[in-house]
Amino acid sequence: MLSPAPADSALAAPNASDVSAQPAATYGKIAKMPTTRTIEITPQTRHINVTQLESVQLKLGEQRVNWTFDTLSTRAFPLAAIVPGAGEVTVYVAP
Repeated sequence: MLSPAPADSALAAPNASDVSAQPAATYGKIAKMPTTRTIEITPQTRHINVTQLESVQLKLGEQRVNWTFDTLSTRAFPLAAIVPGAGEVTVYVAP
């Protein structure tokens, strides 16, 4: 699985051991429930579409991260905020 962005990053997601101790992050949190689908991120990927509270598996090469998009009022953000190395991919979150 991929690790979330480093903790010292302004856009960092909580790491797995911190998720239960923190309120929802701006971009969501590591999924504790089964995911509904897998989204493969390739060099050609420019955006992905998810729904608020959807849990998906993000696949970047051989690396994977399970993520729940609990974004509060955030509707678009760079995927690199939660998946280092994701390039210029934008996440669009539907209500």
